[in-house]
Amino acid sequence: SLIVLGGTIVASSDYTYLTFGIGAPQAALGVGGVAAWIGGGGQDLVGGVIANFAMLSAAAKFGVIANISATMMDGVAMFKNDTGEIYYTVRFTLPINLGSKKVRALVDELYEIDDNIEQSISKGDNAAAEKYVKIKNGIIKSGQNLLSETLESKYPLPEDLLVLSMISYSGEDGVDLFKKAVNQLSNLKSNLDDSGFLDYIMAINFLLEGKNEIALQSLEASIKQNPYAIEPVMLYINILSNSLHDNEDKILNKIKFTEENYDENKYYSKYSLLSLYFRVGTIYYNENHNYRAREFYEKAYDKVGFINWLLGRDSIKNEIQLGIANTYYREGNTDDADKIYHGITKDLSGDTLKSIQEQYAGR
Repeated sequence: SLIVLGGTIVASSDYTYLTFGIGAPQAALGVGGVAAWIGGGGQDLVGGVIANFAMLSAAAKFGVIANISATMMDGVAMFKNDTGEIYYTVRFTLPINLGSKKVRALVDELYEIDDNIEQSISKGDNAAAEKYVKIKNGIIKSGQNLLSETLESKYPLPEDLLVLSMISYSGEDGVDLFKKAVNQLSNLKSNLDDSGFLDYIMAINFLLEGKNEIALQSLEASIKQNPYAIEPVMLYINILSNSLHDNEDKILNKIKFTEENYDENKYYSKYSLLSLYFRVGTIYYNENHNYRAREFYEKAYDKVGFINWLLGRDSIKNEIQLGIANTYYREGNTDDADKIYHGITKDLSGDTLKSIQEQYAGR
């Protein structure tokens, strides 16, 4: 059966990923038939690829599902190929009312179609969701064609290059166009008073080229100029998380910085401190750092009231609480773990209950 979690549908039988609004870099496509979710199950991962979801322990299953949910919440996915190379893909929040009339109209269409996709998913109507995804792909293709024309223009509008590059990135075969647009935009950086958002886009371009250290430097520049923004911080932490032992202090310092400076009133974004806390909690969970994982899951739980998109509020609360229960159980505190688990499941039934049962370490 399909696991449906907000922006992502995962076909559990063969790990086919249908990503709604998340562009897949060409380098990450078709890698051994499977793109493994980093950190999904610790020792239960076989050669970096999940051999069989059904064979994972309950605690490891939660780790896999939590990573998928974290991607829904922060828009960042990390994939690993058969040789261990890591690829990143990022879901952009498209800026509205930016660029030419044609570009603004495309963005409006994409937001409308995303609403239709999300509503279809929430109703369990996968056929309708797939139909809307095809329509969305057509809109993205129009954006790619418009970007090709813009790149050939003698005096392209920088705002059009910026927005169309983001649209192109999210579509099939759009990465090369994205790179061309960002490279052209990077030549304009010295003329900008505030290049924070461009630095963020450039960091993603560096990641596509495997230049992770330069990407981190570009994200640092973005964060310094726009301390109220959260997307650069989340991507920065995701990159550092691939070596938690070496980068833990940097991650914790960046979280503290964001708590002091993040301002959700400065700009529109689907992401929030909940997104950040859930991701960091999941990073610690998959490293078996149970106390730290629980600390951040509890912080995420405190922020649930501020988010009402994609996943229903109850679904978010259940998943966060399940993570907390699993950390208690793995520490040997079965009483507190069972108490939380029974609190989650007392009013659940059907597939929702089964999903929670399969992910609880105490089962």
